[in-house]
Amino acid sequence: MRSCFPEIEQEIQEKVSSDAELSRKVSQIREVKGLGLLTIVTVLCETNGFLLSGNIRQVVSYAGLDVKMSQSGHYQGRTRISKQGHTRIRGCLYMPALSAVRSNEPIRNLHLRICERNPNTRKKGIIAAMRKLLVLIFVLWKKDEPYDPNHVWKA
Repeated sequence: MRSCFPEIEQEIQEKVSSDAELSRKVSQIREVKGLGLLTIVTVLCETNGFLLSGNIRQVVSYAGLDVKMSQSGHYQGRTRISKQGHTRIRGCLYMPALSAVRSNEPIRNLHLRICERNPNTRKKGIIAAMRKLLVLIFVLWKKDEPYDPNHVWKA
C-alpha cells in the first residue's frame, strides 16, 4: 500500500496542476503551515468545493466539529463536538492540526490559550486547531485571497 502512495499523490498533483484556477487556489491555501496537498484536496472533495456551504458555521457543522451541549431539565452536561458530520474531514485534519500546533504561530497561541484554562484539555486544543484549519481553508477558498500569517485572528 505504501509503495502506491507516491504514485497516487503524483497523480493528484497532476490533476490539480492541470486546472489553472484550482492550482492557484490550492497553492494559496498551502501557504498555511501544517496544511498539505492531500489534506486540502480531501477537504475540497468531501465538501464539493464548498458549493453547498454558505457560511463558516455550516462548514464546521458539516465536518462534525461544532459544539453541542448535553442538557436535560436541571442537568447541565458538558459541551462536546457533535461528530455528526463527515469523519473523513475530521480524520484528515487531525495530523495537520498536530503539525500546525507546533509550527503555526496563531494556531499554537490558540492551543496554548485553551490548555492554560485546564492543563488536562490538550485534546480540546487539538480539536480547536482542526476547526481553525477548516475555517482557514474555507475562507481562503471562498475569498480567493492569499494567506496572511499576520492577519489579526478573532479570539
